[in-house]
Amino acid sequence: MRWEVVGADTKTGLDVAVVLEAADRMTAEAVAVESGIIVSAVRVAPGNGYAGAAGGADDDARPGFGRSIPPRVARDLPGSVPVISYRTPDTEDEPPPARVTTPHYPELLRHTESLDLWATIFLVAGLLQMIVGAVIVIDHNAPAGFVLLGAGVLCLVGSRLLRLFAAVGHAVRNYLQNHSRE
Repeated sequence: MRWEVVGADTKTGLDVAVVLEAADRMTAEAVAVESGIIVSAVRVAPGNGYAGAAGGADDDARPGFGRSIPPRVARDLPGSVPVISYRTPDTEDEPPPARVTTPHYPELLRHTESLDLWATIFLVAGLLQMIVGAVIVIDHNAPAGFVLLGAGVLCLVGSRLLRLFAAVGHAVRNYLQNHSRE
């Protein structure tokens, strides 16, 4: 049975109308999809033995009727426009895309690394103060040991805050590098 398939070409987006020989509607649609057509309608082609369509002038008026024809695209027909405005990747009138350079932000990196260094210094100082403070409290039961323990805890908290700020600096630098469009 002959089927008329109407749709659009997947590569160009232009209108396409073909007549296919197939056993049923689904087979005709599958053949059209395999040949690169986005199918919008499948209908029985005139001249399939139905009343008013058998033989005669109707068959002669349709080019290529009775055999599979290559898709007839809209650009071949006068006054037709494409269904979708589509530009192929090899279009000559577009300039090549600009080369994107990734910024490095060396100042931001240097400052975040210095925050990391200060965080390490505060961590070591806090641990030393806590050790000395614990030794003083255990051996001498002196109040100065508690002061050193408190100062050590404050240094450890400061160290964590400096590490947090350094991590935010690294995150900002990475975000700017990944989202820059120059």
